[in-house]
Amino acid sequence: MSGKGTVVLAYSGGLDTSCILVWLKEQGYDVIAYLANIGQKEDFEEARKKALKLGAKKVFIEDISKEFVEEFIWPAVQSSALYEDRYLLGTSLARPCIARKQVEIARREGAKYVSHGATGKGNDQIRFELTCYSLAPQIKVIAPWRMPEFYNRFKGRNDLMEYAKNQAPPGLYTKTQDPAKTPNSPDVLEIQFKKGVPVQVTNVKDGISHRTSLELFLYLNEIAGKHGVGRIDIVENRFIGMKSRGIYETPAGTILYHAHLDIEAFTMDREVRKIKQGLGLKFSELVYNGFWHSPECEFIRHCIAKSQEGVEGKVQVSVFKGQVYILGRESPQSLYNEELPLSDSVTGTSEEAARGSGGSKCRSTVATISCRDNTNGGSHDLWLCKDVPAFPGPPQEGAFPGQSSNPEELPRRGDHLQTSPPPPCSGPTEVTCLDPAHRPSSHPAEAPGFLSGGSEATFPFRLRVPKRSKRQDWGAEWRRRRWRWRRRRRRL
Repeated sequence: MSGKGTVVLAYSGGLDTSCILVWLKEQGYDVIAYLANIGQKEDFEEARKKALKLGAKKVFIEDISKEFVEEFIWPAVQSSALYEDRYLLGTSLARPCIARKQVEIARREGAKYVSHGATGKGNDQIRFELTCYSLAPQIKVIAPWRMPEFYNRFKGRNDLMEYAKNQAPPGLYTKTQDPAKTPNSPDVLEIQFKKGVPVQVTNVKDGISHRTSLELFLYLNEIAGKHGVGRIDIVENRFIGMKSRGIYETPAGTILYHAHLDIEAFTMDREVRKIKQGLGLKFSELVYNGFWHSPECEFIRHCIAKSQEGVEGKVQVSVFKGQVYILGRESPQSLYNEELPLSDSVTGTSEEAARGSGGSKCRSTVATISCRDNTNGGSHDLWLCKDVPAFPGPPQEGAFPGQSSNPEELPRRGDHLQTSPPPPCSGPTEVTCLDPAHRPSSHPAEAPGFLSGGSEATFPFRLRVPKRSKRQDWGAEWRRRRWRWRRRRRRL
């Protein structure tokens, strides 16, 4: 054993890590080369021979593709993660997965150090090191590209960067074909989701199906790559404070992103989805910056997983010439009723009612309607909950207006505030709606349509907009008079 101890190097077989392996040997370390198989097509045996020839003490080739898909990619699909509206975080997700296995090998082999080939100006150095320090704080990280004795000897790859300055080199894309050279007929795929995760992919043309996570993902990579789907060329903001150009290929991820976005919009409550979208943005930022194992990222993953419990169904997509087209969707958890928005539907709401209530569902807020019975002098409150449809008829015994008397058939969100019906109004009733969006802009005679969900008057209601009190009016008048008096005084 060398005097400085053992270091586990994240080795790729490329130029950088090969030079680092030799340099670490010169510095007096025993080097264990670690290659991670996350599904890429490489000659791992050839890389093993090369590492041993360069002086590696041991070589570990770890197949972590299954855990990469299930534990890292699926949460990203559930969250619709997209960094700066374009980047699907392929590399950002891979680094914590690779580094986690590297730490595991270091513990098993008794190594005091780990090392990587990430440069001192990129994000990968942060992703590797934050993962290592969060999982094993006692292990030291050797980052040669930040050490003067290394970068003064190896000047970098400036010539290659100059070559790629104006356009991407022709051979740069390895997973996707040029969209101009792709087949002239599309592939139609049916993707089935459960709890926001793809569980089956079927090719509609030939009927081929894949159900296991790894097979499913590799098949999508194959189909999307054949049609040139998933290429992006972007300028991104790195965590360390500079802009950089990135060229990425995410073929399977692009198909899953569009399909999941469609089935989520089909099955998820609007307000929940708004919150989930905000969490998805934060999740993308944390993953990009290397904070996968941070407590805040773990918390967000749990919240997103909770939001996906009802996201299930099938989405049919067409993959063609670099694009993904949504053809249709179906779900047992669908919140969409195609009859409600139609003007000529018997069961739908009228245009006047929709204008008053904001549509067939009262979704803008939890509105309180204070009903005062003018005949008997009594009063009671009705609460319009977020998922309660506009009332289709008069109150029924033991239930909300238009709702079943069975408590299990009440709106799914369960945010009703009153389980027993209010006493029926026996005379003309004044209604004050606290939500301005629910006030019809026309004659008060249209108010019944607001509650009944139809064009016929079911309730003898009329709307009354609250007026200012006399005290408020006199206060405003006093302020106006004082202003006029001061203005005249200045003129004098």
